Amino acid sequence: DNPDVATTLDNLGMVLVQRGDYAAAEGRLLRALSIHEQRASDRATLATVIHDLGHLAMLRGEYARAREQFDRALTMRTSKFEKGHRAIASVLESLGELAMTLGRYDEALKLFEEVLATRRRADTPQPEIARAILHVAEVRGRRGERDEALRLVDEASRMFERTMGLAHPEAA
Repeated sequence: DNPDVATTLDNLGMVLVQRGDYAAAEGRLLRALSIHEQRASDRATLATVIHDLGHLAMLRGEYARAREQFDRALTMRTSKFEKGHRAIASVLESLGELAMTLGRYDEALKLFEEVLATRRRADTPQPEIARAILHVAEVRGRRGERDEALRLVDEASRMFERTMGLAHPEAA
């Protein structure tokens, strides 16, 4: 087994996650993880598989396991990349989604605001910034801060419209 096979298995696993075939996805992801661990693959690549396993766990309602996987991926990515790197922001975003799922809105807001700040500072595509704004808006709305949530949704919508055009669903 080589790293290309592991990457393909990871990608296939995530397609299976999107299709809702969690058992098949887990098998592919665990095999990808095993290959990367046996070959002492690049930590960033290994972190991606672990991050993906965290998503799967979260979708299955295995929140403690998801947190463990996300924390493990974050540790690996912070040892590889500088603070503010988009790979780190991606894991922070997942941790924010988990916190929001668990009703920990203060924690989710802090994480999403950090993701948004990172994406604004970095050379990040506008749609990724807009999606980060929507995460902040969702938490604000759940906390009852409806005016701020509406302002943020409007900002994100204008950003989607500018970058993707009026016909794109995210601009609507």
